[in-house]
Amino acid sequence: MISINATLVIQVINFLVLIWILNRILFRPIFKIMEEREKSLTTAKTEMERLRVEAEQKTKTIEAELRRTRKKESENRDQLRQQAADQAENILNQARTQAEEHVAAMKEEAEKQIKQVRQSLDEYKDAIVEMVLFKVMGRKVS
Repeated sequence: MISINATLVIQVINFLVLIWILNRILFRPIFKIMEEREKSLTTAKTEMERLRVEAEQKTKTIEAELRRTRKKESENRDQLRQQAADQAENILNQARTQAEEHVAAMKEEAEKQIKQVRQSLDEYKDAIVEMVLFKVMGRKVS
């Protein structure tokens, strides 16, 4: 049977003193450490979320800048292609013009040479006709 006597009171007082000592030495520091960890975790989570949002904003900014740069480079490339095509067309037109001038000059030169050959042939034509007639007829035609 259980008896209530002075040892029970001493044990209850001993238990309360033990709880008070444990609270001072063990539980308060542990709770304080747990509270500090919770604060640091909350701070770290907040900082991590802020950095994530900042990283997303920077990524969006970089992507927008990259799109603008690509668009600008595409426009520059198209402009350079157009300039190159225009320049090539100008060079071809100049080459055609020079070729036409050269052909015209060559035709003119050929016509001059043909004219000179005809004139020299006209000079020798009478002599050649006389020689051919002499050879064919065997005598000189007067």
